[in-house]
Parts: sequence; structure tokens; C-alpha cells
Amino acid sequence: MPTQSYRGHVIDVACQSLGERITYLISITVGATGELRHRDDSLATCFNSDSEALDRAFTDARSWIERSPLRWPFPVRAGTAQ
Repeated sequence: MPTQSYRGHVIDVACQSLGERITYLISITVGATGELRHRDDSLATCFNSDSEALDRAFTDARSWIERSPLRWPFPVRAGTAQ
């Protein structure tokens, strides 16, 4: 599963083939805590290739993060120094 880090978040993308369509599923978590912040999919959209679906998925995820930034102070994972 391809992953990117962006502004304190981890974006995981999974592509899947549904017949002739390629779709994606996105999970966006807080990098410091692993807390799930958002899930999304492209079931209504069809892509011709995995790379096209991945590009769109990461673009959509980064756009969501821009609209929903983490609040300061960022949460700290249990067991880490503060």
C-alpha cells in the first residue's frame, strides 16, 4: 500500500480493480498518534491506470489535509517524551 507523509499526517492509499474500473481507498491518520482522521474512496470515479488513481488519491488527500489541519499543540503518542 503506497504511503506519503504530509503536514503531520500519514496518507495510505489502496487501489483496487472493479471489473474494468480502477478505484482507490484513502486512510489519513495523525503521524504522531496513529489516530484515524479521515477515510475516503473513489467508487463513483473510474481511472484507466493504477498510477492515475494514485495521483488523484494523494492529491485529494492533501487537499483534505489543507482544509482540516491539525490543531496545535499536536497530540503526543503515549510513551513518548513531551
